[in-house]
Amino acid sequence: MDILDSILEKWNKNKDIESLISEGLFSDQTAIQSSLEILSEEQRTHVLRQLDEIELAIRTYIEGIDKEKKDIKAQLDATLKSAKACLSYGSSIDIQNKGKE
Repeated sequence: MDILDSILEKWNKNKDIESLISEGLFSDQTAIQSSLEILSEEQRTHVLRQLDEIELAIRTYIEGIDKEKKDIKAQLDATLKSAKACLSYGSSIDIQNKGKE
């Protein structure tokens, strides 16, 4: 079984793009291209449709990861801003208390 067969079998079995990526099945593009070249025109057309579906899933996955990254960054920025405000407030209270001594 070649790499292309593995990709298609796993994709058709569970449609889980994250597992395909984590297994590194797309790392040898030359092997995938070679597998495509030996297919008949009819087989190639069918396989290319499946690969288009996989490509769309990869793009959607990347967009989701990018959105998560931006959301996490926004949360971290808000937390940092809040922490700085707390430190600033704490410093001003400490200064006020020292002035009363």
